[in-house]
Order: sequence, then C-alpha cells, then structure tokens
Amino acid sequence: MISILLHRRILITELLVALVTATFPVFLPIYFSDMGFSAFQIGLAFAVVALTAAAVGVASGILEERVNRYKLLAAAYGGYVVLPLFYSLIQSLHHLFTVTIFDGIITAFREGPLYSIFEGASAKKTTVSVSHLEAAVNLAGFWGPLMAGIFLSLYPMQAFFRVASTLLLLGFLIYPKNLGPRHRRMSFQKIHSELQFLEHDIRLHILLAIMFTVSFVLFSKSMALALFMDGLGYSLETIGLVGGLFFVFLAGSEWLAGMIETARTRKLLFSFGLILASVSIFLFPLFSQQWWQLALLALMFSMGVGLIRPAIFAFLVSSHPAYRHFTTGTLFAASRLGIVAGFFSAGVLIEYDFSYYFLLSSGLLFLAFLLSLFLKHPHKR
Repeated sequence: MISILLHRRILITELLVALVTATFPVFLPIYFSDMGFSAFQIGLAFAVVALTAAAVGVASGILEERVNRYKLLAAAYGGYVVLPLFYSLIQSLHHLFTVTIFDGIITAFREGPLYSIFEGASAKKTTVSVSHLEAAVNLAGFWGPLMAGIFLSLYPMQAFFRVASTLLLLGFLIYPKNLGPRHRRMSFQKIHSELQFLEHDIRLHILLAIMFTVSFVLFSKSMALALFMDGLGYSLETIGLVGGLFFVFLAGSEWLAGMIETARTRKLLFSFGLILASVSIFLFPLFSQQWWQLALLALMFSMGVGLIRPAIFAFLVSSHPAYRHFTTGTLFAASRLGIVAGFFSAGVLIEYDFSYYFLLSSGLLFLAFLLSLFLKHPHKR
C-alpha cells in the first residue's frame, strides 16, 4: 500500500489527464469534420478506441502479473504526452484509425493498473480513494471542455494540441516513477489456474454484467440527451449547462459515497443507486418541458451512478487478493464493451423514437438492480 502523499501525486496526474481527454469527444469530432471526415468515419474512430481498450484491457490485467503495475501506468501517462501531437498530424483515414488504436491501448494500460494500486487497503479505504478519483475525473469532465471551448474561441486547434501535450507532460513529471515493492512475477501456469478459478466465480460475473450495463447507459446518455434536448428546441447553452451539471453532480455524489459507505451499507447503497438511476432515466422523456426538470433528473441519475461505480471496486477489493489484477482489466474491458454497445444502440433507437432508448436503458439498469440482489460477501479461498 503506497503512502497518502503518493496517492495525491497520482490523483493530480490523473486529474490533468482527465482534464485533457474530456475535451476529445467534444472537440475532436468538429476538428475531424472540418478536415473532411464523414460522421460515420468519426463515430467509427471513437468506437475503435473503446474496442481496442476492451481487447487490451484483459491483456493488461494479465501483464500486471509479469510487469510492475506502476511502470505500466508510467508508460501509459508517457503515451498520453504524445497523443495530442499524434492527433494533430492526422491527414488521412489510415492515420485516424492508427492514432485511435494507440489511444485505446494507452487507455487500457492506464485504467486497469490505476485502480489496482489500492491493493493492500481495506474495502472502505479503497471506496474512499476510488470515489475521490472518480470525483476528480468527473469534475474534469465539466471544466475541461469549458476551458477548451474558451481557448479555441481565441486560438486554433493546433495550439490546443500543443497546450494539451504540455499539460500531459506536467502530469507525467508529477507522477512518482519508483513506486511499489519488488514485484513478484507469477508463472503463466499460475495465471492460467487463477483464470480457470475466475471462470466459475458467479460474483465476478454479476459485477461484470453490472459494469457493462452502467457503462452502456452512462456514456450513451450524454449523446442521446443532447440530441433529445436539441430536438425539443433547447439552446446549445442550456444543453451544455445540463450536461455540465451532470458531471458536477456525479463528482459530488461519488465523493459523498466514499464518505458514507461502510461494509454493512455497501450492498444497500449499491442496489439503491441502480434503482435510482433506472427510475431517473425512465422519467427523462416524461418530464422535459422545463430545463430545471431535466437538471433535477440529471441530479437523480448522477446520484445513482455515484453510488455504483466506487462500490464495484470495493466489492473487488474485498475478494481474494488474486482477483484484483485479472478482474480490474476485465472490468474495464466490460465497461468498454458497454460503451460501444450503448453508442450503437442509441444511434439505432433514436432514429425511430427517443423513448425507445430511455426505456431500454431503464430496463437494463433495473435488470442490473435485480442482479445486485444476488451479490454476497466474499469468502476466502
């Protein structure tokens, strides 16, 4: 278990990375569109990021058993330093997909090891650490695009790429390079035996299904809600305000979850978060006449999600220590698959009726709630 000071340095690095990467889904599509890429090509490029991260996510969990996880994180943060520069050099569709594959690889190598650094902490301490980390990332989801929008109104996109690389370089320099005890390498035979054990772990399968579902709704909701509000005649400022408030609410709820959650209340809050998210997403098309109604529903939805995500990692930490390396990578692979499925489903369903998307999302979250009722406290092997 690393010290609180080093945790804070990692948190600062992650905040800078999140501050920059939160701007990519907002402004890169506009930049690529101005370059002549079609909407289909742009959407496919972002899907490639998620698919690559999902495929590499499982491998990164296995690689943690052979390589120090802190070195994997350092390599990922180093990759982020050059990522904006790579995006600035794109001239063709081949370049676009090459860079997005690179983006997906470093994303996978960042996410899995990042959450496994809390190994050795109690489930409660892990919940607090993860909730603080998630809160910082979601605040970046609000401030990053806001500040980038102001910057891009004054300077060209190429200048933005250079500033982004500078911020990411600062984060890379802040990140402590020599962390962790001497790493014990596991044999591939041991890894194989652990994987066979995990295949029969029903508790893990439930967590993966819930992570898939939450990611399915969480990421596609932003696109669906923006298009839904635009169709109702809301201004871009109002759409941005509601979207930004969601990230602020989510950051606050995840921070609060880390403070109030205990081993006794974890399952209760986890299940309550799922049912709250399910109900709120169902109500979006029913209460959309006033912007404050949508903001209130965004508050409800973000509170539900804020109770869910940190608890998932706490459930993993409370399991056998061998779970943490494999399941963290697999967990993020499930999350990325959920993102891809969510965007694809939203794109298809909203062509017919927005209510179909909200109904599907609500139903999936309710099924996840039913699955959460079967979660039990882990037992030692």
